[in-house]
Amino acid sequence: MATRMSDMGMDVQINRRLNSKYDAESEAEAISWLNQLTNENVPFGRENVAAALKNGQILIKLINVVFDGTSSLPSAAAKMKRPFKANTMTAPFKQ
Repeated sequence: MATRMSDMGMDVQINRRLNSKYDAESEAEAISWLNQLTNENVPFGRENVAAALKNGQILIKLINVVFDGTSSLPSAAAKMKRPFKANTMTAPFKQ
């Protein structure tokens, strides 16, 4: 984003605090696990991960893989209709 303004004032403090708490090793472990299960290529980095997971399609793929790989599901989970499908509508609600 070349046109984005740099952070000012309180935003600088918030970003510093978020960056100080962000664990890159845990991120690498979680993203490699996610990429391995879903065959996706989620990029590393706090903002990149958030952008990749924002629409939920990768998370739906992950849920389907985990459900398919689980042999003994709880009764409530076993009753759920599968495979789960991502919402591809552009409208925020069904019209």
